Amino acid sequence: MTKTKRIAHAVVLLVGVGLLAAAAAAQTPKNASPVASFSAFLSQGSGATVEFDASASADSDGRIVTYQWVFGDGSTGSGVVKDHAYARVERYNVTLLVIDDAGATGMVTRTIDVEDLQPRSARSPKVATSAPSVSLSTAQVGNRVGMRAPEFSIPGTDDVNVRLSDYAEQVVILEFWTSTCPACQASMAGLEALRIRYEAQGLVVILVSIDQTATGPADFLTRAGYAGFVSTIDPYPARVTRASYDVGHVPHTFLIDRSGVIRYSGSPGYLTPAAVEAWI
Repeated sequence: MTKTKRIAHAVVLLVGVGLLAAAAAAQTPKNASPVASFSAFLSQGSGATVEFDASASADSDGRIVTYQWVFGDGSTGSGVVKDHAYARVERYNVTLLVIDDAGATGMVTRTIDVEDLQPRSARSPKVATSAPSVSLSTAQVGNRVGMRAPEFSIPGTDDVNVRLSDYAEQVVILEFWTSTCPACQASMAGLEALRIRYEAQGLVVILVSIDQTATGPADFLTRAGYAGFVSTIDPYPARVTRASYDVGHVPHTFLIDRSGVIRYSGSPGYLTPAAVEAWI
């Protein structure tokens, strides 16, 4: 075989290998990126040590293998749960980067005010994990943990009214929010992680916007790529649903079990996978 023929043969082999690789790549399912989410708690016994918990992060088609933290004071760390001691009690922009077993990444950044944090133990009583189930026929209707969640009928994004009773026998996360609230926007990643993780087991996330119009919420959810939530708006100015749930500041989250009883009420950042799993 002449040198020219050998070169031509090598080129043909390389082109063939390239075509095979391209075909294999085309047949390989696209890997979904993981969703990064975390909570922050004040560590017991120290005014400036914070416990960061990324267990709410999720990967819909694999598992997360790396958790990387940037604590906002020049320090970094790794691990699902990480304690970090700050030199001063002030606000920090904290970033969590997660990487799944296929190399895809997810990232979230939140502003943490150390002075406003509470110990994990101070928040846990809000989650009922061992209360006996209460039938819909006997539970008192109200907006507190252990009570039957008030029924509502409010417009969805498709102009069809959404009722809580439409999701009877499902576990419901009910989130009150506004599209212009930074904390509300930041909480969506955690809600999405819970939805992805437990949707197949009967979890649904219903968003109740208290914006004056539906345009802002719809635009934000579209830009952020959150298509799996049930999005509604509490009509302005009456805000009947907000009043019936006695919601003041947003974001405010309720976890409602399959019998319609409220099992959690509070900040979405403290609604952990363990709290949801207790009622799935």
